Amino acid sequence: MLPADACGADQRGRIDWTGTALLIAALAMGNLALLRGEDQGRGSAATLTTLTIAAALFAALVVLQSRVSTPILDLALFRKPAFTGAAIAVFMSRVLTGGGMVYFVQYFQGSLQLNPTQTGLLLTPVFVAQMAAGLLGGKLFSRFVPGHVIAGGYICKAVGAATLALAFTPTVSPWFLTLPLLIWGIGGGIAGAPVMAVAMNVTDKARAGMVAGTITSLASIGAGIGTAVLGAVYTSRTAGAAAPAEAAIASGASTVLYCSAGLAVIAVALVLPLISTRNLPKPAL
Repeated sequence: MLPADACGADQRGRIDWTGTALLIAALAMGNLALLRGEDQGRGSAATLTTLTIAAALFAALVVLQSRVSTPILDLALFRKPAFTGAAIAVFMSRVLTGGGMVYFVQYFQGSLQLNPTQTGLLLTPVFVAQMAAGLLGGKLFSRFVPGHVIAGGYICKAVGAATLALAFTPTVSPWFLTLPLLIWGIGGGIAGAPVMAVAMNVTDKARAGMVAGTITSLASIGAGIGTAVLGAVYTSRTAGAAAPAEAAIASGASTVLYCSAGLAVIAVALVLPLISTRNLPKPAL
């Protein structure tokens, strides 16, 4: 018989190959449905069948993970409110960034008639602001409650999105969009900076790899779902529109940004109670 320590090490070294295969298959089928839904119709039999298969695979994964000794995804992590808050924050961040930013480009080129170089120049301050705000967010994290920092970032996202939605018309000056674009970028940088740290701080250090993998996977899933859901919103405003193309594109992009502002507000409402002082480790004295 192996010593207890050896048994523990052997258990920790095992890989849940079945769970890994189910997770990969579920994500693959879900992404396939989201990516092809635009072409074959989101309510088509092919799309609904693919989504059903993805849901069935994910349900099988959940059942399996509750029964194996070394799960690839430990669902017990989500019993910690702060970890759940961090997971929601990163998911919503990618929904907004991965989904919403696509329609900035659509609007700039399709409605304002900017060329790719002009579009890139207009978006450059957004990415610069996001990187700078990410550094600022890390410093704020050490001084304030992380939930408040993340919520503050999402409030900036909501303000930036709502302002852009109001401004998106075929005749607006691109310079007028600079300030709300900067606010949007600052919000993304501040909201995203402390998320991984929160997830790591409230879980066992031995599960660092699982935590990082879970958060990263949720980011990818959020980007795919954001693109699909906000894409459906955009299409509903532009498909068959009688207005000139520039006006229809502006209307569709504006609606997407209003939805993004609403999602950012929802993120604030979820993050504040979950990543609160009572749900975080007490600082060492």
